[in-house]
Amino acid sequence: MKKILLIVAVSIISFSCFATNTLAEEDDFTSKKPMSEEELYKAMGYSKDISKIINKFEEKFETTIMLPNEIPFEVKNKFAKIDEQNNLDIRYKGKDTKDNFQFRVNPEVPGDIKNNYKLKDGKEVYVEIIKSGVTSPVIELVYRQEELEYILYLIRQRIID
Repeated sequence: MKKILLIVAVSIISFSCFATNTLAEEDDFTSKKPMSEEELYKAMGYSKDISKIINKFEEKFETTIMLPNEIPFEVKNKFAKIDEQNNLDIRYKGKDTKDNFQFRVNPEVPGDIKNNYKLKDGKEVYVEIIKSGVTSPVIELVYRQEELEYILYLIRQRIID
C-alpha cells in the first residue's frame, strides 16, 4: 500500500512540475501590435523573393512557368511558396486592400482533360471559368497547357461600387 501511495505521490508531483512549466503566459497569445502583411505571409510559409521560389519549382519539375503579363491592379506586394501538394502559389496584393490575385500552378494535370480552346498562336488548351458573376467576389479561371495546370483567382471585395 505504501508503495502505491509513493508512486501516486511521485506521479502527481512530476505532473504538476511539468504542467506548470508548459502553461502559456497570457502574453504568448496576445499582441499589442497586429502582424504586418509581410509578417503574416512569412508565418504562412511565403517568401517575398518570388523569382527564387519560381526557380525552385521550375528546377524540381523541369519546366518553365508562364507568368501573367499584366495584373489588373497596381501591385503592392508579391509572395510565393511551394505548398504541401507541390503547387506553386503566388499572391499579388494590391495597394487597395480589396485587390488580390492568386496564381497557382499545379504540376499534376489529369490526363483525360480535352482541350477546348485555341490560342492565337494555334496552340490548343483547356480553359474553364469556375466562378464568375456580380454577386461572387471570386473569379476563378483554370487553364491547362502541356503538363501544367494554371489556376488564376481574382478576388475583388467590391466588384460594383
